[in-house]
Amino acid sequence: MPKRILVAEDTRVTRDALTILLKNRGYDVVESADGADALAKARTLLPDAILLDSDLPEMSGYDVYRALKMDPECRRIPVVFMVARSDAEELLTRSVPAAESLMSKPFTAHDMMQRVAQVLEKSPLPTS
Repeated sequence: MPKRILVAEDTRVTRDALTILLKNRGYDVVESADGADALAKARTLLPDAILLDSDLPEMSGYDVYRALKMDPECRRIPVVFMVARSDAEELLTRSVPAAESLMSKPFTAHDMMQRVAQVLEKSPLPTS
C-alpha cells in the first residue's frame, strides 16, 4: 500500500508540481488548496505525512498545524512545514511547536523528496 501524502498548498503551480513529483515516486497524493479543507482531510484520511504551506486561505497553515498537534488522532502525523524564505526567521517568534521538518521556499525537488523520506522514516508507529 503506497504512503498517502496530503499536499496543502494554495498556489496551483506549486501544488501540481508537488503532486506530480510525489505520484511519480509512488505516493498516493491528496490535495488541498485551503487550510480548513486541509484540516478536514487530515482528520478524515489520516495521511502518512502532510506537506503544509504556512500561508493558506480560510485557515493559516500555522493554525492548521496547531489544530493537528492538539488532535489525538492527528498529532503523530509528520508535517513538512513550507514557508517563504523571509518567514523562516519569523517562525521562531510564532507560537508554533517545532514542525518535524521546515522547508523554505523555493526548494528543489531533490530536497523536498529527501524531507518527505526523512519524515516518513521517523514517523512513529500508530498505537492501538
